[in-house]
Amino acid sequence: GGAMWDVSNDFTPKFVDKAFGMNSEIVNFFAGCDVVINLLPSTRETVGFLNKNTLRKCRDGCLLINVGRGDIFGATDYEAEETICAALDAPGGVEKCVLDVFTTEPLPQHSPLWAHPKVKVTPHVAAVTHVNDVAAVFKENLASFRDGREMKHVVDWDKGY
Repeated sequence: GGAMWDVSNDFTPKFVDKAFGMNSEIVNFFAGCDVVINLLPSTRETVGFLNKNTLRKCRDGCLLINVGRGDIFGATDYEAEETICAALDAPGGVEKCVLDVFTTEPLPQHSPLWAHPKVKVTPHVAAVTHVNDVAAVFKENLASFRDGREMKHVVDWDKGY
């Protein structure tokens, strides 16, 4: 068994063993993780959050998985690729990286990430969406909207997700 840790400024699920804020505590978070799975959205606060300095703090042999947003490593393709490759090529720290999202989608053919031996690129297919499922949620949300009730899956525009 293992422990589940979380980094968040506003929400920590009940099943999390330990929570860290997106502040100076982050050093202890990365130093203690065997696996880091990024699920963060793209906001002003998260663009470039997993930068070279942050990734240097990762525990030796760490597996890094990004299924959140590609700009978590940097605002441009070059910046993101440079950050990831530098982390993987440095001694210790991040050992392997599984990437599902990129700054530019799809990942450009000329990206060095395609050929990097420590990178696994996966297709950006988070879930299978069935038309009937979408229609049912839309219908339910439309009725809720008309009745003044709370709707499901509402985007918080202030937070950016």
